[in-house]
Amino acid sequence: QTTPAPTPPAVNMVNANPATNLPMQRLGPEDLITLAVYDSPEFSLSVRIGSNGKIRMPMLKEQITVQGLFPNEAETAIADALRRENLLVDPFVTVSVAEYHSRPINVVGAVRSPIIFQAIGSVTLLDALARAGGLLDSAGPTIVLTRPNGSSDVQSVQRIPIKLLMDGSEPELN
Repeated sequence: QTTPAPTPPAVNMVNANPATNLPMQRLGPEDLITLAVYDSPEFSLSVRIGSNGKIRMPMLKEQITVQGLFPNEAETAIADALRRENLLVDPFVTVSVAEYHSRPINVVGAVRSPIIFQAIGSVTLLDALARAGGLLDSAGPTIVLTRPNGSSDVQSVQRIPIKLLMDGSEPELN
């Protein structure tokens, strides 16, 4: 009688490389992405998205706009460009984000350690303050929060009372 060979443990490919286990966010300028084109190593590379939101690939005449796209949408855009320029017939493209650099958060003012960090996933105001070591005793009664206002260059400004934020009585402030 023969016994079946033991089944190898399952491998979770999502967690196999922590650099590709970043939350799905829209791509932006200065993000570093890794492209893998199946059976075409000449197109498989790491590339930083330019300030114009585009990437350049070898042998392609035109740059590809990837800013504002999710990685799976960028895969489609890259595959379309490779087909359009008759470089590959039916390319299979994978895009992984190695580093996000397009969502900086600056925490300055009456905090213990002013800091700039990249927003990976969702970041609450209390998360940002904690990264900066918390508020100083000399902090005023309000926090001034500025953020981009969609595609316009005008910043959105919100004044948040520290007491209401800290006691949690208005969770939407966080």
